[in-house]
Amino acid sequence: MIKAGFSKASTCGIMGNMYQESGVNPANIQGGGKGPAAGICQWENYTKGVGRWKRLDAMAKGRGVPWTDLKVQLDFLIFELQGGDPTTKTLMDRNYGGLNSFMHTTNVEWATKVFETCFERAGKPNMPRRIKKALEYYERF
Repeated sequence: MIKAGFSKASTCGIMGNMYQESGVNPANIQGGGKGPAAGICQWENYTKGVGRWKRLDAMAKGRGVPWTDLKVQLDFLIFELQGGDPTTKTLMDRNYGGLNSFMHTTNVEWATKVFETCFERAGKPNMPRRIKKALEYYERF
């Protein structure tokens, strides 16, 4: 993420979210393998093979790699942030100053909240755990 232009703070905010969603495991399938979400960001709907997960799978197939490939998942995440997921873009633009503001923030907690609100949109986000892990990553790196 740093190589793609994201600040240390925004990268750690993303990583804190990934930790909560999947343990940062690209092969993780929600519900002990039952779905409906899969991957480092728990894209839906793996079980039905539709939606955001289907677009991730299509990108992976186009590159000749499995959907569990970490690089393809990171590239897909960036693609979605750049507008590939219209809902993410709309929420980020309307409420948080757009992707550029997110990419260049120095505030880890803010980045963690923005990524969850705009990208993950979890039913039960457990923000304290996401933020705690993001701050741990920030101190570690």
